Amino acid sequence: MNIDAKEVITELRRVIDRDNSKTKILAASFKNVGQVNAAYECGAHAATMGVDILDSAFDMPSINKDVADFSSDWQSVYGTTSLDVQPELLV
Repeated sequence: MNIDAKEVITELRRVIDRDNSKTKILAASFKNVGQVNAAYECGAHAATMGVDILDSAFDMPSINKDVADFSSDWQSVYGTTSLDVQPELLV
C-alpha cells in the first residue's frame, strides 16, 4: 500500500475539527519515534506504540541526566530511591 500517513492524519483531523466531531484519531503501527512525532504534528490525538519505541523516545542524554539528578535528590531527602517511604517522611 502506498499511503501517505501524514496526509491522511492531517485530512482526518481537518474534517474532525470542521465538523466539531467527538471522533479521536488513534495513530498506530510505528517503526520509529520520528513517525510518532509526525503523527502528533499532523493532528493525531493519541498513539499506541511498542515499548521499544517508547524507550527510545526517552533515551536522551538530557532526560537521563534529569532522572539521575532526581533520583539523587530523592535519595538525599528520603534515604532510598524507592517510593516505599513512610507517609510521615513526605513533605
